[in-house]
Amino acid sequence: MSLIVYPYKYDPSTGKREDLTKDSQSAGFEAWRTQVWGSEVVRSLHCQLLPSLEKGDIYAEGADLDQLETEALLLLQQVDLIATRTRTREDCLPNRGEGPDIRIGTIDEESAVSLGGIKQEGATPLRDRLRNILAAVRTARELGEGHGGVYIG
Repeated sequence: MSLIVYPYKYDPSTGKREDLTKDSQSAGFEAWRTQVWGSEVVRSLHCQLLPSLEKGDIYAEGADLDQLETEALLLLQQVDLIATRTRTREDCLPNRGEGPDIRIGTIDEESAVSLGGIKQEGATPLRDRLRNILAAVRTARELGEGHGGVYIG
C-alpha cells in the first residue's frame, strides 16, 4: 500500500471532514512511515509531525498545518541528503517497457513498481512527495483558518 495525502474541509460545528480531491496524491510507500518520515536524518532536522507517521496517520489542522508546511519546506531544502541517507532513490525502478506507464506520485505506484512500470521524470521521488504535501497544505489554507486540514496516512 501507499501513503496518501489529501486536503480536507473541516466543519468545526459537526467535526466532519470532507475530502477535497478526486484523486489522492502519494506521500510515499507504506514503508516510508519508518524508512523516511521516521528516519534518523528527518528527526535530526527537528521534525516532529512527519515522524509521527510511524505511529499513526496525521490530521493536520491549525498550528499543525503550519508545522506540516514548515517541516515539508525544511525537508525540501535537504532532499538530496535525506534521499541518500534513506535510500529512497532505490525505491523507484526505471520503466523497463513492461506493465503500466505510471508516473511517480500516483496512488497505484506500488503496483507499478512490482510490474516494473514506474518512470522517473527528473525529480527525486522524495521531492515529488514533499510537493504533494505542500500542495495539500495550500489547498487546505484556501478554506480559511479553522476550516481546512491535511490528511496523511
